[in-house]
Amino acid sequence: MRKRSRKSGAARNARIGCGTSSRKSTVLLSALPQGLYSIKSLEEAKAYLDHPILGPRLLVCAEAVLRVKGRSAREIFGSPDDLKLRSCATLFACVSPPGSVFDRLLGQYYGNVRDAKTLQKLGVASEAENTR
Repeated sequence: MRKRSRKSGAARNARIGCGTSSRKSTVLLSALPQGLYSIKSLEEAKAYLDHPILGPRLLVCAEAVLRVKGRSAREIFGSPDDLKLRSCATLFACVSPPGSVFDRLLGQYYGNVRDAKTLQKLGVASEAENTR
């Protein structure tokens, strides 16, 4: 008998549709060996979004997560995937126009606060440092 997943339909759909994007962007917080699937720069993140298949797929997945109302990212994805979502949204928000789906993810689930570790690894100043 197959064990039923506790994760929501949005989380399952995001994993099916965005498995590659998830792995590439979440390595910023994961323990994959030597950054095997990591996006290492803002240029690589932009290229990922501009890819004719991967970019649109990532946007569809992000929009699907935004449609989940009344639940936290942890309730949808569990831990540590809620942290990976924040890292991913932070990464792609850095190379997207203001108000992008990634900014909206950060707003809905993380109080508009980007992931400091991701920003640090990318060499981008965090909002807190910019206000000093």
